[in-house]
Amino acid sequence: MIGTATVTCGPTLRATVNVIKMINAGFYEVEVIEGAGGWDKPGKILVVRTSIMSDFVEDGAEKIEPVEVPEPAPLTEPIDGDAYIAVLLARQAAWIHRNGGDRTLPPLLEWFIRAGDEDFVIVPEEKPTPKRERRPQTYRSAASLIEERDKVQARMDKITGAGSDDPAIVNLSPNARSRAARNAGRRRFEQLDRDLERYTALSNRLERLDYRIKAAQAREAGA
Repeated sequence: MIGTATVTCGPTLRATVNVIKMINAGFYEVEVIEGAGGWDKPGKILVVRTSIMSDFVEDGAEKIEPVEVPEPAPLTEPIDGDAYIAVLLARQAAWIHRNGGDRTLPPLLEWFIRAGDEDFVIVPEEKPTPKRERRPQTYRSAASLIEERDKVQARMDKITGAGSDDPAIVNLSPNARSRAARNAGRRRFEQLDRDLERYTALSNRLERLDYRIKAAQAREAGA
């Protein structure tokens, strides 16, 4: 045993304990002498946080008086944001000391903002966001769009004209009895699916190009 102390957790749990040993910087193992709530059984062994222990007296020594944590004085002079955070932390520490709060889960700093603080805290000025420079919109010429449309149309014509000179290829099926025929039929149908997807995408692109060509021709005629 290294001493005695009082442990408090909330309004219902309180006990006078023998401090058996220090587990680490955050926890102690203690034995209840007397208490209240769930800590009312003498001899009960508990592991408690350092933050909820008070009135610690070393074995064979006099009681060690707790160190006072004073409440910071109200603000009277201008301070910047960093200094104000330090004031809020000091107010928080004083509250924890008075109320025996858990330092691992302290109350929010917002709780310690006092009325009138805003008169002394210097808030940095917001710099205006520079306006984006608008670049003049550029348009493609009708001739370049027509050239691209012709290339798209050529690719579509190549897909519709693709095939084999062997007329028997149309009879290939993935359900054929012959293994070789089934494999050839599967490859043929997979190729047809890919060609259909490509053709559909190119067809949609061609439609958009036709619309852009008409718009470009009307714009150039008006200019």
